[in-house]
Amino acid sequence: MDINLIEKRRLINNNITSFILRIDISNEFDCKIDEIAKGISDHFHRTERKPKKSITFMVKKEKLGSNDFEEIEDEDIVLINEETNLKLTLIPEKIQSSIVFESKKYTDSSLYRNTLDSLIACFREKKSEIKSKRIGIRFINEFPCNNINNIKKIFDSKLANNLIGSVKKEKISRILTQEAFNYETYKITFHYGIHNKFYPSILKSYDLFIDTDVYDDSSNDLDSWSEIVDKLNHIAYDKFRESINNGYIEKMY
Repeated sequence: MDINLIEKRRLINNNITSFILRIDISNEFDCKIDEIAKGISDHFHRTERKPKKSITFMVKKEKLGSNDFEEIEDEDIVLINEETNLKLTLIPEKIQSSIVFESKKYTDSSLYRNTLDSLIACFREKKSEIKSKRIGIRFINEFPCNNINNIKKIFDSKLANNLIGSVKKEKISRILTQEAFNYETYKITFHYGIHNKFYPSILKSYDLFIDTDVYDDSSNDLDSWSEIVDKLNHIAYDKFRESINNGYIEKMY
């Protein structure tokens, strides 16, 4: 990604409370994830293993007996960088495996960029032929707001007017709004509103949130993952940017 573009889009005070980059694989990993975890371990301080059990069964039979169920023991591998607050989880499953980056702190794509590149390189080294069935990037931003009039100082006029109209409704205790967009090469699920930390009590606190989930649910080869993630990141930023008051954005740099 262009360094100048990263700098331009870097919002230091962005109110992000959750960042998730998730890559879902069409089926099982086709190489040993122990070796993949070892190959990227230099990016992390420690590794944890989380044992789990799952049950599979035959669905084509009219009646299921005890022999038609299979209990499978496995484990997720979690790699943790305590300095950057980045956590990477490798989740092996028979039907759908996943790679999940998570952090409660996010400034720009440098948080995950080198690690993602190393991860892809490890899969290539193992001659992996895995394909993604969904690549998604999600940001949750939360904004303290103690006064109805301050909503317009944080959100753009469209979002603010929608919320203010709802806030004035009698006995309202929570406002959750969802918009879904279906473009040719990606989709967006966009939530915003007021969760109300005192729910189900009637609204007295007006803390705001934006939840932006941008994803590509087509089948993609390993070699295209990095480019897709970059594209989704740009789209998520643009969607967030158009939802925030210009004056408030200036405070984020």
